[in-house]
Amino acid sequence: MKITVNQNELQSAINMTLKGVSNKNTIEILKGILFETYEGKLMLTSNNLEIGVQTVIDADIQREGKVVIDAKIISDIVRKLPSSDVCLDVDETHIVKISSTSLEFNIKGFSGEDFPIPVSIEENYYKEISSDIFKEMVRKTSFAVSLDETKPLLMGELIEFKNNSINMVAIDGFRLAIKYIKDDNFVTDSKIIVPGKTLVDISRMIPPSVDKIKLGFDEKHASFIIGETILTTRLLEGEFINYSQIIPKEFSTKLKIHTKDFLYALDRACLVAKNNLIKIDISDDNLKISSKNDEIGNLEENIFIELEGSNLEIAFNAKYFMDALKTIDEEYISLELNTNVSPCILKPYDDDSYTYLLLPVRI
Repeated sequence: MKITVNQNELQSAINMTLKGVSNKNTIEILKGILFETYEGKLMLTSNNLEIGVQTVIDADIQREGKVVIDAKIISDIVRKLPSSDVCLDVDETHIVKISSTSLEFNIKGFSGEDFPIPVSIEENYYKEISSDIFKEMVRKTSFAVSLDETKPLLMGELIEFKNNSINMVAIDGFRLAIKYIKDDNFVTDSKIIVPGKTLVDISRMIPPSVDKIKLGFDEKHASFIIGETILTTRLLEGEFINYSQIIPKEFSTKLKIHTKDFLYALDRACLVAKNNLIKIDISDDNLKISSKNDEIGNLEENIFIELEGSNLEIAFNAKYFMDALKTIDEEYISLELNTNVSPCILKPYDDDSYTYLLLPVRI
């Protein structure tokens, strides 16, 4: 194989495919990237058997072929090459000559014949979704994905298609985040569980120039098409928790509060809070936040609110509140509560497309 490509385009393509490379894998070839000529272009493929990535870039093909190159080595080399054309020349022993301007690398490659190609989802299974909407859904939910490896299902996010809408749901046992959008592209009821980290990676891979992405899936895999890149991930198997049963239907205490005022007050309270524990005292038109640490000191701060219903004293992990508040763009939020041991619901005010449930701390 012999090709010439632009250094910047090659570096971007390598960065994309690194998402499918695992240094933990004991299979040597899976630590590499497959470089392959494809319909007059260069295709790069990575596959760690959980995630596979394929991307295509323009190239001047002088000789067709394929080779696998260690991902870290080729990434480090291309990143430090001059911003000009790069030539990759592979001989019959899989030695790769990488040349640019006045320099030349010679590195060992591997045969590409045995490299595992990611699963392909049939084209008619794909539906389009706005890139901005997808990124917003991930941003508002991914922080609630569990990091507990003993609960693998909760390390994923439920993507649910029903009633011409998409729901994205994450839960870690302490909080629940749900983002809902209306989308007439998805008319068939179905649901999949995608690893949370993979959704974050996909969100970060979407460049500003890509307005829409495509999502397709079967029983075991989901694929996301981002411009000239396809990421395929293995789905998590099992039954996701019935989250709708957790959400209270009625509340005895409801309040309207300024989003940034609440966020900044919580941030200040954490400066002296032990383990991020804060108390909230809701009374009439006032919300008092207090925190303390015997080794540091204490804080009390009052915020104006609009209250409907009963007064209440309750305690929370402030960080869990702040994670959600940082994703809310609306000026006001609503808090809906019942008792000091029952879940609290946080939403943008007059907006039911986002729901965040948080369990209080017993003190």
